[in-house]
Amino acid sequence: MGSPRFALLLLLLPRAGTPLSLKNTLQERQVRGLLSSVPERARILEIDAIDGHKNLYYLPTGCSITQWLDEAPTATEEFKTNQTAKTKELDVRTVLPRAPDRPPKLPKDEFDVAFGVRCLQRALARGGSRAAKRLVDEVLASCAPHTGKFCFIEGTEMEAVLAELLDEHPLVRDCDVIVDKGSICGWARRNRRDPREKALSKRIAEKGGLGAGLAAAASAKKRKKTKKR
Repeated sequence: MGSPRFALLLLLLPRAGTPLSLKNTLQERQVRGLLSSVPERARILEIDAIDGHKNLYYLPTGCSITQWLDEAPTATEEFKTNQTAKTKELDVRTVLPRAPDRPPKLPKDEFDVAFGVRCLQRALARGGSRAAKRLVDEVLASCAPHTGKFCFIEGTEMEAVLAELLDEHPLVRDCDVIVDKGSICGWARRNRRDPREKALSKRIAEKGGLGAGLAAAASAKKRKKTKKR
C-alpha cells in the first residue's frame, strides 16, 4: 500500500488558533508528544538545536544524541547540556554547518529518529527553498533505512513547503501528521531505496540527459514499454 500524500492528510485535519500566552507551554507539550515513542538507547539527531539542552529532558535514558547547532555553544550552554546529559545518562555530541545555508556532514543510514522544531522554517528564512530541500535531503539520508523517522513541528504556514518536500521524495516511505493549534506535528519514515534504481537513474542521466533521480528512471521505463507494444 502506497504512503498517504502529505497534503491530503492536512486537508482532513481540524485547525485552531493559539493565544500568544500559551505558545511556550504548547510547544513543550508538542515536543514531548513528538518524542514520546522514542525507545531507550536510540540514536537521535536534533536538527538546528536552538533550544540547547531543553529538549534533552524529553528523551529516554541512554540515548545517543547528535545536536546540529547553528554555531558553537557558549560555555554556559555547554555546561547546561553536559549537566542534563549526565542526569539523563545521555551521550551528546555536537556538529556544525559546513556553511550558513548548508547542513553539517552527517553519517548516512545512522539515526533512529531525527527531529526538529521549526527547523525548516529557519532554513527557508536563511537560504530559501534550496536550503530547505537540502536540509530534508540530508536528514532523510541520515535516517536508518526502512525504520528511521524524520519528526518535525512546523507552523501551519509551512504546509505547502512540507507537502512539496515530502510528497514525492524518493526516501519517504510513509508519513503522518496532526494539526495542533497552529502547528503541524508529524513524521516521515525513511524508505529503503533500491541501489539498482539509483544506478539506473545515473546511467539514464549520463546517456540520455534526462536528469538524475527515480522520476527520470520511471519515465524512461515507461517509454521503453510503449515502444515494445
